[in-house]
Amino acid sequence: VFPRDPGTLSAWGILYSDIVHAIVRARPMKADATAIPLLASTCSELRREGAALLRADGIADIQQVLSITLDLRYPGQAYEIQVPLDLPTTWSAPTDRGLDEALVSAVSDFHNAHETQYAHAERHVTPEVVAVRIAATGKLAKPIDHAFSSPSSIQRKGPRSVFAGGRWHRREVRRSSSHRGGARDAFHPARLGADDGVDG
Repeated sequence: VFPRDPGTLSAWGILYSDIVHAIVRARPMKADATAIPLLASTCSELRREGAALLRADGIADIQQVLSITLDLRYPGQAYEIQVPLDLPTTWSAPTDRGLDEALVSAVSDFHNAHETQYAHAERHVTPEVVAVRIAATGKLAKPIDHAFSSPSSIQRKGPRSVFAGGRWHRREVRRSSSHRGGARDAFHPARLGADDGVDG
């Protein structure tokens, strides 16, 4: 079964997919108030770099979405969980407020995610930041939905042998091209009646 507008591995899908630049910085630090200066400068750096890459792609600022994610783990763990750092939309510089509240929220989300995935959470333990990531997304115009249509026609193709009702019959076969989207034509035998020993 093929969807009407397949996007996977097709030129159409590539043309209308959003542009995304993924950038990561390794920034080991404790996820508490002491991390705010380094975290602020890292987020500011990533946002500038992501925005510059999108502008080089011809994406206007209004069509840009810059999403920060933290890789968090409990001390001593060998695996991390990625949680979003929901900065205020007006946040743009290390001196802006709002990062501390965003970090507190991210830590809470980490505890919740850890409990969901591993059935326990150490809420009394301050997690560590391992890396800071940004997904710089450039929103592209999407195709307008439209209906496909094709002309309908039925052509007589001559008699064919059709097996029905336990025996062979000679019946006219008609070629129909009324399928949507220009699908391959199908051949349909003319309807058999009661005199052929077939209901219908």
